[in-house]
Amino acid sequence: MFIPATSQINRPLLLIVDGYTAHATINVIQLLNENQIICLILSPHSTHALQPLDVVLFNNLKTDWCHIIENYMKGGNKSIKKAHIPELIKKLFIDKQSFSTTRILSSFSRSGEFTQ
Repeated sequence: MFIPATSQINRPLLLIVDGYTAHATINVIQLLNENQIICLILSPHSTHALQPLDVVLFNNLKTDWCHIIENYMKGGNKSIKKAHIPELIKKLFIDKQSFSTTRILSSFSRSGEFTQ
């Protein structure tokens, strides 16, 4: 799934995966090498401390989502209607820029995995 989704992106690429050993079969490693993809496997039982996106990005994402829902409810809504979910998600991704380059880079930097 990763290889076709990134086929138009210049190589080499870096793919970061957790330490689950099923990700690191010889066939998978060969396939990644053939496609100029460098695989960084996080140490087992250490992802709680090392997973870069958990450090800043997802923590802020949870906070942003809570604020969006609070504001939605303050607007007189008693529950979230399915029809309103796309607009709420738009606020999360577009308006609040929850997945901004700054937040992503900050996550990697603060986890100690990479420096800017």
